[in-house]
Amino acid sequence: MSERDPIETLAGLQRTRDAARARMRDNLATVRAELSARSIPARIGDRAAEAALDSLETAKNVARENKLVLGVTAAALLGWLLRGPITRLLGSRLPRIPAKWWPSA
Repeated sequence: MSERDPIETLAGLQRTRDAARARMRDNLATVRAELSARSIPARIGDRAAEAALDSLETAKNVARENKLVLGVTAAALLGWLLRGPITRLLGSRLPRIPAKWWPSA
């Protein structure tokens, strides 16, 4: 087993530490410069707007590819929202089903 000189090892570790510290300072200076150019809320707003536009584009593509499903869903939703007027309209025109025809619980 060969042993390394502890002073040499320590000097090597210090050089590595100093190089890492220099890289960290450079990175920190870059981040500070970028943040001074545009604030964090502005960046968040840009990302949110970009995500919303991407979602809208995806929704358009899905709707374009599935027109039948979209139409059926829209018709079902409209029927649900207008169920009261539809029931009143049909209820006055359709014959009543006698209660004896309903299954007992």
